[in-house]
Amino acid sequence: AWQPDHLLKHAECNARLSVGEDREGATLSLSISEMIAYCREQHDALPLYMFDHEFGTAAPGLAADYSPPERTPDQDVMSLMGSGRPPYRWWALGAAGSGVDVHRDPPNTCAWNLLTAGRKRWALLHPSLSAAEAAEDAADDDEATVSWFLNVLPGIAARHPGKVFVVDAPADSLLYVPPGWWHATWNL
Repeated sequence: AWQPDHLLKHAECNARLSVGEDREGATLSLSISEMIAYCREQHDALPLYMFDHEFGTAAPGLAADYSPPERTPDQDVMSLMGSGRPPYRWWALGAAGSGVDVHRDPPNTCAWNLLTAGRKRWALLHPSLSAAEAAEDAADDDEATVSWFLNVLPGIAARHPGKVFVVDAPADSLLYVPPGWWHATWNL
């Protein structure tokens, strides 16, 4: 139900969500409909990526469209952290060429990632690798994620055989990132 054409008809299509920050650290936002139009037409060297963990506030109808899988009561132990709980639901909408640099999610968390449209390349790096070995700081903010995938990742894979996995996820796929795993994404 979150295909681009469906989203353009959604009551929340004018909700403004984060696409990053300017040089002074102020949040930059676009509406979902503006972002879809951008994704269809852009040819930027550093494409925008709508990535927002507060989408449920700006677009409560989108949050209402989502429900987690059934689980037993009290299984959500992260709720015990109260206001210290890290963000746990993210909305991501990316143009071809956009992505997220290599990183780890907060400690003891995992991620289920559903791709509803397009294709996404994932790099998954074993949690035994250090930040330096995963080249966490290799990408500059003014450098496209594709550069890390093409220029840095092959060297990591060569130095750490069996600890680097690359997955090309098609639309309608679900990918699980276990706790502690380094990962990066590139929207194809």
